[in-house]
Amino acid sequence: MKYSKELVTRSIEIVKQVKEAEKLNKPIEHLVKEQIAIMECQRDEFIKRADQLGFDDLDKAKVEIQIYSNIKFWAKKIGLPVEKYDNLIKQVQKRILE
Repeated sequence: MKYSKELVTRSIEIVKQVKEAEKLNKPIEHLVKEQIAIMECQRDEFIKRADQLGFDDLDKAKVEIQIYSNIKFWAKKIGLPVEKYDNLIKQVQKRILE
């Protein structure tokens, strides 16, 4: 996936669809997995763009941690393991502290 306005729009649509599906007790797993994939793509594109623009490590780390926290929230929603995101958050924190 490539970061684009279409992905942002799709992400917003997914949030609405999940809320509606939850009200109706319909499955949300496929929507949540798509949302996670979009957010992972957005994280990758953010890092590329932040490097190009010369963001400092602390500002970059704050956004990375927020993205991983959001992904973790979505993963928990459908019972996916979150250890990967916990580890990624720890790696970012360690990188900043070094």
